[in-house]
Amino acid sequence: MTFTKPSRAIQRSLFPTLVAPTNVADLESPETYTGLAGFHKYWGKKPVESLSYLIENCTGEGDIVLDPFLGSGLISLECLKRNRRFIGVDINPFSVEHASFLLNLPSKKEYYQALIEIEQGVANEINGAYKTNDNRVASHYLWENGKIVSIWIKPETGRNRIEIEPSLKDFDHYLSYYDYTAKRFRNLRFFTNTRINVKPGMSVSDVFTGRAMRNIDLLIESFSGYPAHPKRALLLTLTSASGQMSNMVFAIKNRSNGKKNGNGDKTEVGSWVIGYWLPDTHFEINVWNCFKNRANKLLKALPEKRLAIYKISNDPVTVGTTDYNAWLINSDCRTVLRKMPPETVSFVCMDPPHSDRIPF
Repeated sequence: MTFTKPSRAIQRSLFPTLVAPTNVADLESPETYTGLAGFHKYWGKKPVESLSYLIENCTGEGDIVLDPFLGSGLISLECLKRNRRFIGVDINPFSVEHASFLLNLPSKKEYYQALIEIEQGVANEINGAYKTNDNRVASHYLWENGKIVSIWIKPETGRNRIEIEPSLKDFDHYLSYYDYTAKRFRNLRFFTNTRINVKPGMSVSDVFTGRAMRNIDLLIESFSGYPAHPKRALLLTLTSASGQMSNMVFAIKNRSNGKKNGNGDKTEVGSWVIGYWLPDTHFEINVWNCFKNRANKLLKALPEKRLAIYKISNDPVTVGTTDYNAWLINSDCRTVLRKMPPETVSFVCMDPPHSDRIPF
């Protein structure tokens, strides 16, 4: 069992029963992005303290707050926790999906049970794709200029990784997945943009190995059949880990190890950076390990019980009616605003988009 089992003890939740007022000191020293606020990467996130301060001091209970550029959706949660209603609009469908997740979370137990079932169903099959010549499971492959130069294996005890030389059989095992065609991926179109390292003709198969795409497909297939709330959490766990599953994880070399006279010759794992840079020296990381690590982080952040079930609409026609707590709409905000009844909104809080600086 590789997931952190929920404790029976009452754990601190991101959703306290009573929300403490936000003061100026909170603005000066905001907390880092932890818990649910740090679960999924999204460019341009703002500290929640600044959002909650504005909501508390510029609106009253029952007022409707509008964010026409929803982004990460953290503001939606801050509004509803303070008994405000909320309208969020974004042209990026991920924004609506992430905000919907924040407002209707699965319980810790519900999510944990789903993870155990998925582990029992597909973990061995995924790990089989990373079996080495001596039948151990690789955690990382270090690639340089199209060749595997080192294989890392997690030790059964201790923390120090085991590094082995790749064999011809290891490369042949990789090639057996080379021509894999993803079945569960959207047919993405990449727009050429050198500022974010998108080159002409770039495709998903440039970003992921065939082995990674096959294993991601296995995970997506294993999510089918779950109810909406845990399924959304599972899919977002996958997407939050997808950067580390890609060919964009660069290798850090020659970094000082922090000790005096350290030679800094140890190779370390970098991370996915902004854009679609495909470094010549990079890591291919075991997909199951990536998913498992992100899942354990979400487990720690989820509440023990589902604390609230908010009514959410995605229909602009219903905006302003008393039947819903929030409206999360995937659309051009100009279209939605034109249809909105007058005097619907009490407060507008927005952060304009970053245009093509963001690798949508």
